[in-house]
Amino acid sequence: MPRSCCAAHPRYTRGCAGCREKAAAYQRLRHASVADGTWERAMAIPVEFDAARLHIQTLLAVSGITGHRVGRIAGVNRDLVLNIASGSLQKASRPVVQALAGVTAQACLALIDRPTTPVDAVGTKRRLQALAVDGWSPERIAGLVGVSASNVRKRRGHLYPEVTVRWRERYRELYDKIQSQADPSGGSRETSQYAELVGWLGPERWADEDIDNPDAQPLPPPPDTEDWEVVSRLVEGALRDPQPGKAADYPRSVQREIARQAVNRLGWSHGRIAELLGKSNGKMVSHLLYGRKDRPWVSDALRG
Repeated sequence: MPRSCCAAHPRYTRGCAGCREKAAAYQRLRHASVADGTWERAMAIPVEFDAARLHIQTLLAVSGITGHRVGRIAGVNRDLVLNIASGSLQKASRPVVQALAGVTAQACLALIDRPTTPVDAVGTKRRLQALAVDGWSPERIAGLVGVSASNVRKRRGHLYPEVTVRWRERYRELYDKIQSQADPSGGSRETSQYAELVGWLGPERWADEDIDNPDAQPLPPPPDTEDWEVVSRLVEGALRDPQPGKAADYPRSVQREIARQAVNRLGWSHGRIAELLGKSNGKMVSHLLYGRKDRPWVSDALRG
């Protein structure tokens, strides 16, 4: 089928002389065909087009296959593939339709392991959002991964629906290393508060085998306490008689509730709460309130 790019590029690349010449040749051919009335005869008939659309829809229903991969194998633009599949495009040339009809699921899946192959970014987004819940700021993550902080912000949002295999694995490796740890630099309370405000989910809400699955549902939130009446008595006793270190040996879930009520009801500072809980500084209280509940305070993996 006619290509609008040179042999060195899978699609038209701006600034490439070869791509520019190929695109110009294709347009000359198209204009000549329109002028002599042969262009419409080159369009696929409805039966061919509908068969190609059904084939594309079947491919896209397979987990791991995207419009980008289908288009890359067929030699067409991803948007054209998606427009045909959605029904917004009602006709295409016969060479395009034939190329799309010849794409197989095996060929699409074979592209997944290539480092530069785009893949669904849902797992990367969930990992970055989960780390934000735990107070890992974009600046801290950017420094550990080797990208800009703005890139991290975009990746955890909705601006990038896809990410290359190389970068997905780099973010995955970082997440696996630090997702059960607190940031040894102290963490960002602003980041964790923003994550809570927009409803992002922490690491404890995603099973490792499900986090990359777009259709997976998060795990139910873990309970903070087992016996609310017992906890209530401990909390009230600690706040009524706040002796330094009095709640140092309380379970973490109880300490968390003491800190919550001390802040929300009494307006205590994190430093004052830290004294009651037997902690060395207010930053530890911040992580108790906004970080993951079952992790050690300092990351052994990142220490030193």
